[in-house]
Amino acid sequence: MWIKRESLTENDGLPVFVKSFNAEKGLKNCSLKITATGIFDVNINGHEIPDRFMPGWSNYFRHIDLCRYDITERIIPGGKNTLRITVANGWYSGKLGYGNKTNVFGDEKRLFAELTLTYDDGHTDTIVSDESWKIAGSDVIAADFFDGETIDARRRGQAGKIVGNAVITDFDVPFQAYSREPVCVTESILPQVIFSDENTVRYDFGCNFAGVIRVTAQGKRGGKIVAKYGETTDENGEVYTANLRRAKCTDEFILSGGEDTFEPKFTYHGFRYAELKKSAGTEIVSAEGLAISQDIEYYGSFECSDEVMNGVYRMALRGQKSNFISIPTDCPQRDER
Repeated sequence: MWIKRESLTENDGLPVFVKSFNAEKGLKNCSLKITATGIFDVNINGHEIPDRFMPGWSNYFRHIDLCRYDITERIIPGGKNTLRITVANGWYSGKLGYGNKTNVFGDEKRLFAELTLTYDDGHTDTIVSDESWKIAGSDVIAADFFDGETIDARRRGQAGKIVGNAVITDFDVPFQAYSREPVCVTESILPQVIFSDENTVRYDFGCNFAGVIRVTAQGKRGGKIVAKYGETTDENGEVYTANLRRAKCTDEFILSGGEDTFEPKFTYHGFRYAELKKSAGTEIVSAEGLAISQDIEYYGSFECSDEVMNGVYRMALRGQKSNFISIPTDCPQRDER
């Protein structure tokens, strides 16, 4: 059955649906069926499913895709297990299409989950999403494909704290099996620093791609890093964003006071350059680009004696990969995806 957060107060952040359960010894298989009105991230006993933006794009007025995962290796037989599922806006309620419309399909972040545990002797246990599930706090304050993600590392110490209950809700749309390649991280790209002073670090990743950056930093508690992204720079060497129009394409990271690593998981950007504006005294320890695309198998390739043509082919291929994000898109950066 479908569940949602019982209530929402200011600064609650994204809902994290939590279910703890015991698995018997002699576990043979554990499968998870899951979908959401939005996009979900699954964590089972501290291990994340690497697929991103699931269950992908749907016409939610007609159907919603149902995903299936074998999570047997992540279950502790004869012990306590905890399933945590975060749900973000995605295509369902986030900004969508030309005009920056929100809540095109609805505004509730709902979850449907069904866990089936099969044992060696043939008996099964089934755990479904219902009112026994709890809601925990999240360090992700907000997330949107167009505008970016805000992560507050100060909340991580209490990110697992139960703050409310799930309640049963309705969503009368039929399921269909998820049948496409999932979106995942396909490449890690190390950048060059092209500008740095006390308040700003600017990076060149050497190629245009769709994805996010993973940043490790340390500084005062409450200090901020604001990351913005662009495909080129202007005459002053600053990241150019005018072509992005109303898409903010900005991530905000709030420091805990220790060393923090930030990796947005509910947004993506199209960029070659990234600029980090940071609070005084903040040190950027490391930064890398994470390219994302659907895990599509390519059957052909091209190479010739002309390196210019080889470069054109590589750019075309990267352009394709940057626009296979659940469905083919026209661009991964502007306000009309």
